[in-house]
Amino acid sequence: MKIETFYDVPVEILSSEYGLYKPNLEQSNTSVLPSIARHMNLNNKEALDNKVFNPKLNKRIAEQFSAGVENLVFFICDAIGVVHLEQFGGFLWDNITNQGMVGSTMFPSMTSTVMTSISYGMNPSDHGLVGYNIYNEKLDTIWNSLNLKYLKDDKATFVLDEYQISDFVSGDPLIDIITAPENQITGTFLAPNMPYNPNLIDLINPNLQSIQYTDYADAGKQLLSQLDQDGRQLIAIYLGDADIAGHGYGPDSAYYKGAVQGIERLVSTVTQHPKFKDGSTIGALTADHGQVQVNHEVSQWMDWETWRSIRNEGVTLSTSGRVLHAYCEPRALDKGRMKLEELANSRGYVIDKKDAISMSGGNDTFEMRYGDFMMIMEDGYLADIPEIVPLGDPMHLHGQHGSLTPKELFVPIGLFGGEL
Repeated sequence: MKIETFYDVPVEILSSEYGLYKPNLEQSNTSVLPSIARHMNLNNKEALDNKVFNPKLNKRIAEQFSAGVENLVFFICDAIGVVHLEQFGGFLWDNITNQGMVGSTMFPSMTSTVMTSISYGMNPSDHGLVGYNIYNEKLDTIWNSLNLKYLKDDKATFVLDEYQISDFVSGDPLIDIITAPENQITGTFLAPNMPYNPNLIDLINPNLQSIQYTDYADAGKQLLSQLDQDGRQLIAIYLGDADIAGHGYGPDSAYYKGAVQGIERLVSTVTQHPKFKDGSTIGALTADHGQVQVNHEVSQWMDWETWRSIRNEGVTLSTSGRVLHAYCEPRALDKGRMKLEELANSRGYVIDKKDAISMSGGNDTFEMRYGDFMMIMEDGYLADIPEIVPLGDPMHLHGQHGSLTPKELFVPIGLFGGEL
């Protein structure tokens, strides 16, 4: 086992040839909410016992909030990686280097998997949402875990029309634990007008009061208005502009940098509220993953006809961004690995189900949901295949994630307020 350390986060090398690293499950974004909850005055702290705990983050919070935490504002960012954040410098980078820290994300580094881990405080192998387009044993087919749809008789169908949340995700959301009646904490979730409904939020935070905002100026006003109210509060906000800009233009673009700076301005403004200054309120920020710039000269895009021909050979391919899953019929196990090696084109690393389960927490309860094999791509490369039920019109992305390069793997853990 060979270890490298990035940003004070030790990680095991998965493939030195392709620049891939295994997630650090202890120093992860999954640990942020449960680590903070342990410093809040809760009457049901025993419910936190099975949640991911980060001793290093716990110590950092204890040093800055010695009297404990009454209120929490949780900034949940989509697609802000530390590698790019360091390049940009600025408010967020200064915070994580002085008050916060750097964390690791999960495998695969996809929004649905990691947002569920952040919301539940559990590793993917424990909560069961182990990828983006993945197999589910209740459906007995592949489903899209962002728009919550699968194909039934060739028609896109919402999974919760016929099934329960527990058929897809296992465990208790942390926000439900924190805002349980005995704690007398009000929970509010702020989100943009989503381009597709229903969506992942309906799966992971179904009981939380949701308020929509139009832009970050509106989000800031609504956040400050919530903070002005009396009583203990947990306020969470999803910030997705960096992901949109990254997919559309790439994380090396001025559009992506501008989106990150817009988030910085919002966080900087909100954390000037007096409740952060008096030590009663902690602000926390993390992200689900970073992104890499897609090199179109070496990448490839598969059409539906090719996908169907491969399925007819006994191999069903599905996508978690820069990770491909191969679900194989018994007769086609060798063919599944070979097909992923072909798609890798000497730019990706193929692992088996056992390795994938280990990297996502080690619990094999949801073994059937993992592909028999998975291909994890090096920086810049994308072997794109059709989504089972697409989020929108197909496009050749300029930025993508899902893999385990440093650009995707390392994410910020910001802390605001307190005694420092």
